[in-house]
Amino acid sequence: MNEPLQLEWISTEILLRQPKEYLSHVLGIVHYGPNQVHTGLRELEIPVSLVNVPVLGHGDGICELWRSQQKVRAGSHGPISWRANESLLFLTVEIGNAEQCLHDATRDAYCALLAEITALGYPHLLRVWNHIGDINDDSTGLERYRQFNIGRLEAFMAGNWSVIDVAPPAASALGAQRNTPLALFALASHHAPLAIENPRQIRAYDYPQNYGPCPPTFSRASLIDLDGPTLFISGTASIVGHQSMHPDNCREQIRETMRNIEALLHEVSCSHGVDWELANLQFKAYLRNGADLWMFREEMDQIVGKEVNCLIIQADICRRDLLVEIEAVALPCTSTIEHHH
Repeated sequence: MNEPLQLEWISTEILLRQPKEYLSHVLGIVHYGPNQVHTGLRELEIPVSLVNVPVLGHGDGICELWRSQQKVRAGSHGPISWRANESLLFLTVEIGNAEQCLHDATRDAYCALLAEITALGYPHLLRVWNHIGDINDDSTGLERYRQFNIGRLEAFMAGNWSVIDVAPPAASALGAQRNTPLALFALASHHAPLAIENPRQIRAYDYPQNYGPCPPTFSRASLIDLDGPTLFISGTASIVGHQSMHPDNCREQIRETMRNIEALLHEVSCSHGVDWELANLQFKAYLRNGADLWMFREEMDQIVGKEVNCLIIQADICRRDLLVEIEAVALPCTSTIEHHH
């Protein structure tokens, strides 16, 4: 099967021992963990995003690999490094230093990203990941996450993006260690994905102003056909409507978050005839407090099953009252298609 996309998590040590043939199919690498273990990764000539966050259960960190069975080509331009196959484009954006105003840095990074995907002929963002140092801190009188939202929206508007014409991509925005620059990586396609919204939640870009001067611009999930249906579920939290639920109760937040993910899967099934079980998904979870790891594992075993496939990271969440956020990917080999409308 000529799979256009696979997601794997392996240690840096194992990755650096892989043969050239294996590495030639890697679209991009994300290294989660302390920054001092990256030396060999830079020499692979593969786009690498370095995210300075602890990986729970993997003290040295871990590499997230986006791979493909298809032939890959590569390039770079300004702050962007990329690899592409016939279906997808993977990009990393490095915006230099942590001292730059986050509002400006975000706008510059997204303007560069949008210009590059258009120039390379993959003009549709499917999924964007953002890691923001000190995400909940205030600087210049405004929480850094809110500064990020302003910069992101300004870039979309400058690129003539509007929710009337084009739904925003699936996305997540999580914390990273203090004084680290914005880490941004993304997947883009030739074809526009279907944006999926969650019937239990207000669309993020319709949030009321008490969440900041600009709403977060993302869809709850993106569905696209990559030799079969592929679903990218955005960072999902314990939010119903637009309100955070179960403050200070991690266990209940995990359960509410998983109800939201189940509601998204139900929406995809009802509207688009594609069915995934929770056990088919590859999850990535972010816990504000590492001490909640045992509880998270206990709940996921109960909800998903003992074979749950999940990378667990310690990171701050975009709202101070949220203790957990979970995202997921569902790839073609794990779905059943009943019908297409």
